Amino acid sequence: MRFEIQNCIGMPIGRYKARFQHVSRVPIDDGFAVRLQFSIVGGQYNGTGVRRLVPELACPTNACGRLIGGLTGETVVPKSEVDIEPCLGRIYEITVEEKPDGTGTRVATVSPVEK
Repeated sequence: MRFEIQNCIGMPIGRYKARFQHVSRVPIDDGFAVRLQFSIVGGQYNGTGVRRLVPELACPTNACGRLIGGLTGETVVPKSEVDIEPCLGRIYEITVEEKPDGTGTRVATVSPVEK
Protein backbone atom coordinates (compact mmCIF):
# COMPACT_ATOMS: atom_id res chain seq x y z
CA MET A 1 0.00 0.00 0.00
CA ARG A 2 1.29 3.47 -0.89
CA PHE A 3 0.58 6.69 0.97
CA GLU A 4 0.90 10.26 -0.13
CA ILE A 5 2.28 12.15 2.84
CA GLN A 6 0.26 15.26 3.62
CA ASN A 7 1.39 18.40 5.38
CA CYS A 8 -0.64 18.26 8.60
CA ILE A 9 1.20 20.77 10.76
CA GLY A 10 1.26 23.88 8.61
CA MET A 11 3.95 25.24 6.33
CA PRO A 12 7.02 22.98 6.09
CA ILE A 13 10.08 24.16 7.99
CA GLY A 14 12.46 26.18 5.81
CA ARG A 15 13.25 29.54 4.23
CA TYR A 16 10.82 31.23 1.86
CA LYS A 17 10.13 34.50 0.11
CA ALA A 18 6.87 35.93 1.40
CA ARG A 19 4.76 39.06 1.16
CA PHE A 20 3.86 40.80 4.43
CA GLN A 21 0.07 40.79 4.11
CA HIS A 22 -1.55 41.91 7.33
CA VAL A 23 -1.01 42.93 10.93
CA SER A 24 -3.77 42.84 13.53
CA ARG A 25 -4.31 43.07 17.25
CA VAL A 26 -6.08 39.97 18.58
CA PRO A 27 -7.52 39.15 22.00
CA ILE A 28 -5.87 36.37 24.01
CA ASP A 29 -6.58 34.96 27.49
CA ASP A 30 -4.60 37.61 29.37
CA GLY A 31 -4.86 40.66 27.10
CA PHE A 32 -3.89 41.19 23.48
CA ALA A 33 -1.31 39.92 21.02
CA VAL A 34 -0.27 40.94 17.52
CA ARG A 35 -0.74 38.65 14.51
CA LEU A 36 1.69 39.12 11.62
CA GLN A 37 0.49 37.42 8.44
CA PHE A 38 2.57 36.56 5.37
CA SER A 39 1.82 34.88 2.04
CA ILE A 40 4.44 32.69 0.33
CA VAL A 41 5.60 34.03 -3.05
CA GLY A 42 6.66 31.51 -5.71
CA GLY A 43 7.41 27.82 -5.64
CA GLN A 44 5.07 24.98 -4.82
CA TYR A 45 3.64 26.81 -1.78
CA ASN A 46 2.82 30.02 -3.67
CA GLY A 47 -0.07 31.81 -1.95
CA THR A 48 0.10 29.73 1.23
CA GLY A 49 -0.42 31.81 4.35
CA VAL A 50 1.87 31.65 7.35
CA ARG A 51 1.73 33.77 10.48
CA ARG A 52 3.15 34.52 13.88
CA LEU A 53 1.33 35.57 17.03
CA VAL A 54 3.60 37.70 19.25
CA PRO A 55 3.22 39.66 22.47
CA GLU A 56 1.83 43.16 22.04
CA LEU A 57 4.75 44.48 24.08
CA ALA A 58 7.74 44.96 21.76
CA CYS A 59 11.23 44.68 23.26
CA PRO A 60 14.56 44.31 21.45
CA THR A 61 14.92 40.79 22.88
CA ASN A 62 11.44 39.30 22.37
CA ALA A 63 9.81 37.85 19.25
CA CYS A 64 7.75 40.98 18.58
CA GLY A 65 10.81 43.24 18.66
CA ARG A 66 12.95 40.89 16.57
CA LEU A 67 10.27 40.54 13.88
CA ILE A 68 9.67 44.32 13.81
CA GLY A 69 13.42 44.78 13.36
CA GLY A 70 13.37 42.28 10.52
CA LEU A 71 10.47 44.04 8.81
CA THR A 72 12.07 47.46 9.02
CA GLY A 73 15.63 46.27 8.47
CA GLU A 74 16.71 48.30 11.50
CA THR A 75 17.78 47.54 15.04
CA VAL A 76 14.91 48.02 17.49
CA VAL A 77 15.90 50.21 20.44
CA PRO A 78 14.03 50.90 23.68
CA LYS A 79 11.88 54.04 23.91
CA SER A 80 11.61 54.40 20.11
CA GLU A 81 8.47 54.22 17.99
CA VAL A 82 8.29 52.08 14.88
CA ASP A 83 5.51 52.07 12.29
CA ILE A 84 5.31 48.80 10.32
CA GLU A 85 2.38 49.87 8.12
CA PRO A 86 4.80 50.95 5.32
CA CYS A 87 6.13 47.36 5.33
CA LEU A 88 2.78 45.91 4.23
CA GLY A 89 2.91 44.46 0.72
CA ARG A 90 6.71 44.16 0.67
CA ILE A 91 8.54 40.90 -0.02
CA TYR A 92 10.73 39.40 2.73
CA GLU A 93 12.73 36.28 3.31
CA ILE A 94 11.19 34.38 6.20
CA THR A 95 12.24 31.34 8.17
CA VAL A 96 9.52 28.93 9.27
CA GLU A 97 10.14 26.80 12.35
CA GLU A 98 8.19 24.23 14.31
CA LYS A 99 6.28 25.58 17.31
CA PRO A 100 7.82 24.53 20.63
CA ASP A 101 4.74 22.47 21.52
CA GLY A 102 4.86 20.60 18.18
CA THR A 103 1.35 21.70 17.12
CA GLY A 104 2.35 23.38 13.88
CA THR A 105 4.77 25.88 12.41
CA ARG A 106 5.29 29.61 12.68
CA VAL A 107 7.36 32.46 11.27
CA ALA A 108 10.64 32.56 13.19
CA THR A 109 12.62 35.27 11.41
CA VAL A 110 12.02 37.98 8.83
CA SER A 111 14.60 39.84 6.79
CA PRO A 112 14.34 42.28 3.88
CA VAL A 113 15.00 40.85 0.43
CA GLU A 114 18.04 42.50 -1.13
CA LYS A 115 17.30 44.24 -4.41
